Amino acid sequence: MSEIELSLSFPLDSDGFLRRGCPSCGREFKWLHVDGGSSCEEYFCPYCRASAAPDEWFTEEQREYIKAAVFDEVVRPSLEDMADSLNQLSKSSGGLVKLTASIDTPKSRQAPPVFEPADMKQIAFGCHPTEPIKVDEAWIGETYCILCGQASDATS
Repeated sequence: MSEIELSLSFPLDSDGFLRRGCPSCGREFKWLHVDGGSSCEEYFCPYCRASAAPDEWFTEEQREYIKAAVFDEVVRPSLEDMADSLNQLSKSSGGLVKLTASIDTPKSRQAPPVFEPADMKQIAFGCHPTEPIKVDEAWIGETYCILCGQASDATS
């Protein structure tokens, strides 16, 4: 089986933060984007302290975009190839097989927003001061470090 690689990007806010979504509680926050990814095996939600692998923190909007991209780049071409093969079979069968196949699905991928709003408050943690996050402006509960999961002496 062949491997297909897709390159997708998501907008950062003006401070270089990427919007993320907790796979457990669903709340959104932002973490500072670092080119080349991270070496962490898991991150913690700043709201509920749930942990998950780095590739599990997509927002619902990001997940929908990824699904649509996979469909448009992988599934659709396969379906179109299948339809072409069936049409070719019909033409070359000498009338033994009669069929017409077509794919009638519109392109589904919507481009991600070009602009990421500056809609959250930034917090720095004493335990990992170089890894600030942004949380909802209205959040007043305990805030946890995304790297170590400890309740922290976070400062705005």
